[in-house]
Amino acid sequence: MQDWNKRPASEHLQSKGKHNENHLEKKLAAILGQHAQQAFGVIVVALAFSAMSYGQVGTGTLVGTVTDPSGAVLPGTSVSATSSATGQVRQTVTDSAGIYTLPSLPPSAYTVTITKSGFGTQTTQLDILIDQTGRQDFSLQIASASSTVVVQSGNTVALETESHEVAENFNGATLQNLPQTGRNVFSELEAAPNVTNDVYSNDAGDIGFFGTGAQNLTIGGTVFGNTSYLQDGVLNYNLLTKTANLQPTPEDVNEVNVQANGASARYDEPGVVNIVTKGGTNSFHGQVYDYLQNDDLDATGYFNTTKQQQRYNQFGASIGGPILKNKLQFFFAYDGER
Repeated sequence: MQDWNKRPASEHLQSKGKHNENHLEKKLAAILGQHAQQAFGVIVVALAFSAMSYGQVGTGTLVGTVTDPSGAVLPGTSVSATSSATGQVRQTVTDSAGIYTLPSLPPSAYTVTITKSGFGTQTTQLDILIDQTGRQDFSLQIASASSTVVVQSGNTVALETESHEVAENFNGATLQNLPQTGRNVFSELEAAPNVTNDVYSNDAGDIGFFGTGAQNLTIGGTVFGNTSYLQDGVLNYNLLTKTANLQPTPEDVNEVNVQANGASARYDEPGVVNIVTKGGTNSFHGQVYDYLQNDDLDATGYFNTTKQQQRYNQFGASIGGPILKNKLQFFFAYDGER
């Protein structure tokens, strides 16, 4: 066996070099691991804030008071809201004043159930709208020891009594049935009070260059540039033109909220167009559409001998459904134009 001290100097250097390489590799791996953890932390925080942002502007809130037959409040009462579309359940209990609050509810039809020991169960059906705080109060009846009383209120809609905001809501079915030119959702929103297309600035400057005049709305008597556009909780406007960027089709929209007055301070403008697109549900659903304009289908004008050529075709499809029932759903949509 060769003595270490008698080994050539070159072998000493090679051994030392390998030791240094191993040390550097371990140090580099530790540094990369630390940076990976930091990057992961940043991503988690970013996702958390994005979820909070969506919860603030793409959802609604339900509040109310639960009382007994004499009008006395009932603290500790269980309140649950079940989405008719996805089956997701949100739960809370009333506080010491008998008040409950269910914030950040995605727009949908809900079944609200009120339960408390010694009282009959009460249920009601209602709709939650974007950016609105609906109020639904309940009065529970005393139940006998051997039975449970269930009161079915049936298809009631919570009214907006908790805010001074003046707003108009359009659901997807309404948008599909409204008269429309070019299937532009923003042009359909002119059906709301105090909403108009700003025709005076449509061809001026950056708006004319980008061709975004159709996505330019003024609301509540304001001037150009005082409208904020959001889609699924994210700002959706061109910084140069202050007009909407993404333009969903009527088939892709779940609900639109147009605020004309009294918009919350969380928005950057007094006028707000807030769009929430469709999502998957617990049942499979979809559609295929094609809107065709062709001069072959047009008649020749009475004083004309020829027809102007016209070729315009808008087509698309959408499909959605469950992946894991009550837990995970999907939705896909495509829209084309020729």
